[in-house]
Order: sequence, then structure tokens, then C-alpha cells
Amino acid sequence: MSIATKSGTNDIHGELFEFFRNKSMNRLDKFQELQHASKPDYLRHEFGAALGGPIVKNRLHYFGTFERTREHSFFTVNTGRPDLYKALEGTFEGGSYTNIAFIRADYEISNKQNLFYRYVNQHTLFYCSGCGANSMAAFSNDDDLIPRDMHAIGHTWALSNRVLNEFYFMRGAASDRNYLNKDYAPKQYQQVTTIPASMGGGTIIGSAVYRFPSLTWGAYQCLPPCVAGAGTRTTFTEAQEALSITTGKHSWKFGGSIQYFPTHEWAPGNIFGTWTFGQDQYFNPSDPNFSFASLTGATQFQASFPNLQRQMRNHSYAAYVTDEWKPAAGLTLNLGLRYDLQTGIWDWVWRGTSQTTGNRWCELGTVSSTRTSQILRRVPR
Repeated sequence: MSIATKSGTNDIHGELFEFFRNKSMNRLDKFQELQHASKPDYLRHEFGAALGGPIVKNRLHYFGTFERTREHSFFTVNTGRPDLYKALEGTFEGGSYTNIAFIRADYEISNKQNLFYRYVNQHTLFYCSGCGANSMAAFSNDDDLIPRDMHAIGHTWALSNRVLNEFYFMRGAASDRNYLNKDYAPKQYQQVTTIPASMGGGTIIGSAVYRFPSLTWGAYQCLPPCVAGAGTRTTFTEAQEALSITTGKHSWKFGGSIQYFPTHEWAPGNIFGTWTFGQDQYFNPSDPNFSFASLTGATQFQASFPNLQRQMRNHSYAAYVTDEWKPAAGLTLNLGLRYDLQTGIWDWVWRGTSQTTGNRWCELGTVSSTRTSQILRRVPR
């Protein structure tokens, strides 16, 4: 797969854009019309800008973009038991935002060598992710932040009219983090609680979780050093090298790559615990006359501590050779051979057990331009 991105030129150029949508532009589907439903509130803004130009004409150029998408969507908490949970029912704002930034610089070292640098950053936040579904109260799930970023450099060098060398290096990271939603968490549950050292130590905010047949209420967030990092974090490191040689009717390409994709996961303990009840009953923590001690019919209580963590390693190595052969006019044959090795693809905690040392496979393929046909053989080893 080849991906082309914009770059700067000798002229300064740019653009602005915005896409707007609200509920008046939406329409109900057939099922909603049969139920005589009203349109839910909705608002979406997507806007951005791009700018490119020269730093040194004919030599060094820049290009950058920024884009933001803000979606105001809403979720409804409907338990079907307003006699017991009316204070917790209603329509609440959720939605999400996404920020994307892109920067690229291109440097022409000489008429035979070019160098580029590229940086991409994307942050996505889902407000109260999962709230409203299956009678989940507004205070039942956390915000979900997913940040990603990547640095990349590439170098091309025309060694001669028939030989081209290409090098590429990339370093990136992706995380998944949960935060207590401060808009829907009652103030008393935003106070920091210290976890005893016997239970793993650290601090936590939030409350116990209460599950009834028609309602789930409660959420929590373990704070550092209880969870020292993101819930999940994966770093990406990749290096690629390719050499292309053209000789007569053949265009050869020799290449290889190394990839390191380790993943670190944190699973915070459920210090406050989760209560499960077999029957619906009055529940309203905002009512001064309500008492948690009045709840009856608990069928299960679950708690866990301390937090758990694991490190998963994933290393990949590849080598390949391809040939674009034109034996006759109107006939092109694409031949290729590739070897891959993948190691460290298990939970590193279990490194002492009898695991395989990795996966290996070969691929052999041929493609002809005169007929839509392809032969691909994959041989595991």
C-alpha cells in the first residue's frame, strides 16, 4: 500500500474548511417514525486549516494542518422504573472530540538526495463512554481518552540512473486512558481516597458500583501511583530499507524491515467493590433521606486489589525481493519472495512456560498484467 501526503512548494498556499450539522439536518428512520419519536439533540462541528510554503526556495519546504471535530451527541437513561429511579433518568450530553495535527518538512539535499520529516498527533476523547446503554446511569462510566502520535523520517538517494536507495524510520505511540467524568460524578465522590499499603497503595476517586436489574450506578478512577501509566500503551518503532535496481527488462527491489511493538497494560483494582442486587428498589444518593444501608437483597459483592500489569512484546523482521519483468510488449510479470519472522508475541509474564519462540512464514507470488490471475503460496515454518 502506498500513501501520498501533501507537502510544501515554492509558493505559500493554504486552505480553511468547516462542516456543520445539527438535528434539523437529521431525519428519523422508519422505526422511529412508527414510534412517533422526536429528533434527539445533535450538534457537530468539523473545522480545520492547512498551510504550506518555502523556508528556503527550491531547497526546504514545510506543510502543516490542524483539524478538530466536536460532536455533541446525547444519551438517554431510561430504566423503565421511574417509580424507583426517576431522579437518575433523563437525557444527558455525551459526544466526543478529535484533534488531529500534521507537520511535514521536505529538504532537497542535492539533485540526487531528498530528506523528509513527518509528525502526526491525534487525540480523541469520548465523554462518558458507554453511558445510557443497558440502563447505565450518567455516573456509571469514565471518559475515554485515546492519544496517538508518530514521528517519521525518510531518505531517498539516486545512486545512479538505475539504482535508488530508500530508508524510512518511524517512532510512534498509542494509549487508552480512562478518567472520571467530573460533570456527572457527584462532588463527594471526586474526593481523593488513600488506598492502604496492604491493598497496593496509591489513591483513588469515585464510588462503589451498584447494579440493579434496571439500573447500574457508580464509577471510579485509580490515580498514580496506583496506575502509573495509561490503561494500555503501545509504542511503535519501525525501520525499513529498500534498494531498487533497473537492468534491461527487469526492475529488481531488495528490502527488509524491523518492527518493535511492545504493549504495556494496567488493570486497576476495584477497591470500592461492586454490589449486585437481585431486585429493583429505591435508589437516589442525592436524596438526603436515602441511605445505602437501606438496600436489601444483595446477591454478590466483588472487589479486587492490587492493580495488575503485564508487558507484551512483539518483534517482527522481514526480508523480500521483487522483480517486475517485461519479457514482451504488453506483458508484465511481477514476481516476489518474502520471509517474515515474528517473536515475543505472548504475555511476557509467562516467559518461563513452554511457549513457541515465534512465527515464521514465506510468501511466493506472481502477478501477470495480461490476465487477472494471482498465485500466492504461504508456507509456515
